[in-house]
Amino acid sequence: MITRKLMLAMAVSGCLVQAMMLSQAQACSVVNYTKGDANTAWAAPSLPSAEIAAMAAGAAPAAAGVPGKQAGVSALYLGYAITPPIVGMWKFTFTAQGNGASGPPDGTPIDAGFQTWHIDRTELMNSGRIPATGSFCMGVWEQENWGTYSLNHWALSWDFDPNTGKPTVFVGPTNIQERVTVDEGDGTFSGPFSLTQYAPDGKTVLGGVKGVVSATRVTVN
Repeated sequence: MITRKLMLAMAVSGCLVQAMMLSQAQACSVVNYTKGDANTAWAAPSLPSAEIAAMAAGAAPAAAGVPGKQAGVSALYLGYAITPPIVGMWKFTFTAQGNGASGPPDGTPIDAGFQTWHIDRTELMNSGRIPATGSFCMGVWEQENWGTYSLNHWALSWDFDPNTGKPTVFVGPTNIQERVTVDEGDGTFSGPFSLTQYAPDGKTVLGGVKGVVSATRVTVN
């Protein structure tokens, strides 16, 4: 039996989750990206600079697994029997690369956190941002071939009101594009990403950053 106290606690928890998702989701924003920096100190080491540069230019690492084999996604999903290797929970890092003189220098940590890629081709990201600024955003993914996946990820970005210090200024929607390849042998994925910040109209581009995302699979052991 659910007591009134438990029901109240559940309601309060739901309000807090909603408030967090409406605040600035900055894996997810480039507006003043140095403000409330993501906690990247604990992230995995960066990839070698040559590999980062190659992937930022659009090259994906060689796909692991069976060359040319089309992945299935489970007996309950499109009639296949194999779960694609991207499905699961990952610890990720975003590293800047190729932004020129006006952007963050190559090798700058942009964000770090956790992603979950779901069997239904949706994705959820928990950024390393300070929770008060918001840290959750979401996307959808498609499989290109065995081991390589494209992600279209969206967030609603907010900034701090200079008068109140609260994150109540709506900046606009933010889009992250990723193209990653999973290495099933060592439980990692990597590839280029781009992040574009739009104004509230959803059309006017305010800025952007690109680089490389790399991730390590999270397991129960």
